[in-house]
Amino acid sequence: LTLLSNLSHDLMDLEMRQVDQFEELMGEFEAKYSELKSSCLEAQQNFFRVVEEHENNYTRDLMQLVNELLEKITKDDLPSDISDEAASLLIDRDACMAAIAGSHDIHVGRLYKLEDEVKNHEETLNKQTIREYREYEHSRSRKRIVELKLLE
Repeated sequence: LTLLSNLSHDLMDLEMRQVDQFEELMGEFEAKYSELKSSCLEAQQNFFRVVEEHENNYTRDLMQLVNELLEKITKDDLPSDISDEAASLLIDRDACMAAIAGSHDIHVGRLYKLEDEVKNHEETLNKQTIREYREYEHSRSRKRIVELKLLE
């Protein structure tokens, strides 16, 4: 009986050491995983800034082209390859510029929304992964302790 009690005590000590080691390893894992998350978030942010820059450049070039066409239309020097529909859009300068600015605002708004969604997903995935590892270890440890208590 004392051998069994000693064995149970030794196994309980081993379990407590394993719990301590898990906490140490989990702390290291969380630190490394957080570094990885930060670098992913930084890469995502850089990507979205590049896409935003492309959208800004596109809008700037489009406005420049439209301004050139608007000047040509006032001089009745519109190129012959422009469709009637495009020419009719160029008649109202303010409406044309407002449409371009509105389109740009919509595109940038969608870009920001998508960036937020991706960032939130990354944050959620990080928290979920850590929580799952901790819950698994907690459950394993509780089962082991119950098993050891049954030996006593």
